[in-house]
Amino acid sequence: MLYLIKGKPNIYEIESKIMNADAIYVGGGNTQKMIRIWKQTGTSVILKQAYEQGRVISGLSAGANCWFRWGKSDSRKVHNANANTIKVSGLNWIKALYCPHYNMGNDKRMELKKMMMKTPGIALAIDNCCAIEIIDEQYRIVTSNSTAHAYKVYWRASNFCEDLINEENVLKPLKELLMK
Repeated sequence: MLYLIKGKPNIYEIESKIMNADAIYVGGGNTQKMIRIWKQTGTSVILKQAYEQGRVISGLSAGANCWFRWGKSDSRKVHNANANTIKVSGLNWIKALYCPHYNMGNDKRMELKKMMMKTPGIALAIDNCCAIEIIDEQYRIVTSNSTAHAYKVYWRASNFCEDLINEENVLKPLKELLMK
């Protein structure tokens, strides 16, 4: 475990923990705060080095948002339970907007639809019990529940598009998924 807030490790401790791990898993939480702390402490640079050296990098919710250009986040709800979700900057490793918990209420879909009106490119909207596995420049969808799905979401002209991404055992080119 690496606690950046409670433990306040120095850069050498952070580097040692990350670079000696075979796999890095980032849990949920406040994406906006997490990215800010990672950048302040140098953790984001070390994570990139670990990934480039072959470490498995993974995450759930905020821990998945962080790898993308942007993430759809409820980070503001920490201070205001009625706050809307926001688009937050991630580490920009994957050139898309990531939306976790897509199947958790109709408001998630409507919020993403509105957010994508102002966001170029595509979003990957992932239901609970579903994941996108990315290996190098290829991907596949994996689920642990038959009702869980993944979607490619974007605007084309004046049409809102929400394309189902099929679960398959075959890896496909990520580049194709990220194009409109």
